[in-house]
Amino acid sequence: LSPARAPTAKMADEEAEIARWRGVAPALFDECDGRGISEYAVLNALQLIERGQLGSIEEARLQLLRQHEEKAAIREKMRLAMAQRAVPAPEPDPEPAPAEDAVADAAASSAA
Repeated sequence: LSPARAPTAKMADEEAEIARWRGVAPALFDECDGRGISEYAVLNALQLIERGQLGSIEEARLQLLRQHEEKAAIREKMRLAMAQRAVPAPEPDPEPAPAEDAVADAAASSAA
């Protein structure tokens, strides 16, 4: 492993914490994994319980789902904005050629 790829002590600690919490709340990790929520996000939410900022695993779950939905909505808005920018603006109608003006004038005077 290169030095940039070598696991750090913090990463090892986080992995140990994830393993510990996975034993406490395996269903939460499974649900979040199925929804594309990272295990680090799950870990952060569960650590809020330890800090007294959330009262239960269910509260952590609801917070994770709410944050995931909010991020998905932001990503969708960004995708739509990018798609709109990618569509070129319609070209303005070209000026009529002089011959077309003459035909239009003749049609207008015969209609009058």
